[in-house]
Amino acid sequence: NDYDEVAWVYENDITLGESTGTKRVGKKKPNELGIYDMTGNVFEWTNSIYLSDENRGIRGGSWANSGEIIPVTYRGGGVKSSYNERIGFRLVRPY
Repeated sequence: NDYDEVAWVYENDITLGESTGTKRVGKKKPNELGIYDMTGNVFEWTNSIYLSDENRGIRGGSWANSGEIIPVTYRGGGVKSSYNERIGFRLVRPY
């Protein structure tokens, strides 16, 4: 996908002159699976351990990151007990 169409990242957030942070879901187009905001906007916590037991993996990039690191293949980490406005989680409703 073209990240400019499906994701909030630094490059398209700053061009609006409003690098204000997290955006409401659905302001960009859905990805090829029809899912909104899977890349960009906020990193998503995963349950995978990253480097140590205190860290969990994050994926997907955020509004403050370059479009180069938003693919799901990019993996970072964060301390699971910390707060960061650029990291969130996705609620999934079972059918």
